[in-house]
Amino acid sequence: MTDPRGLIGALASETHRRLVVAALVGISLAYVVMFAMVFDYSRWISNWAVCMFLILHAVKMLPAARKTELIPAEDRKTNIFGLILTLIPRVGIVRPF
Repeated sequence: MTDPRGLIGALASETHRRLVVAALVGISLAYVVMFAMVFDYSRWISNWAVCMFLILHAVKMLPAARKTELIPAEDRKTNIFGLILTLIPRVGIVRPF
């Protein structure tokens, strides 16, 4: 299974690795400030998770020194985890738009 450390570690440039880590830490720290000020925690946590996912998705577009493995379609644990995450409603959202 591909983890974020493997994905970031596979980047060809040390500068890219440092920028990605700095972006992940910076966005996480900004969300900690929001968590302290806002009471709609479920929405902010879900938005933070989406930001992390999108950043790591963008990292795949940067030049890599080596190829990272994809998650196999037969990986039962990953499939069950994805199904559970899909079934959990986004608590705190009353209207979709």
